[in-house]
Amino acid sequence: MSPFTTRFFAVSAPATGSVTKRIVNAIASAWRAHRNRREVRLLLEFDDRALRDIGLTRCDVGAALSAGPFEDPSRRLVVLAVERRAGRMMQARERLLAIRSKAVEPLRRFAFPVGRTD
Repeated sequence: MSPFTTRFFAVSAPATGSVTKRIVNAIASAWRAHRNRREVRLLLEFDDRALRDIGLTRCDVGAALSAGPFEDPSRRLVVLAVERRAGRMMQARERLLAIRSKAVEPLRRFAFPVGRTD
């Protein structure tokens, strides 16, 4: 072998390996998306109560399945469930703050009368 051939294979081997790796990763992610799509489709058989127990609605499942054929619908379901949970936590926090402010407001009025000269 000449030095050129040795150098050529040394240079091209990692490039070929990375291309092969990309192809294998693409096939693996497509297979994973297909498998997860089948699993998400099974969620449509659940009743609304069971879906609510896991933090989802029937619309969430439909929205996740409406994504492209090579997109993983389970990732979309995770995002939707986390967004819903964060929204509920924010609403609960706002209700709690409203209750606290209503409970403290009358006490402040009587304890610190501002601007009154009765």
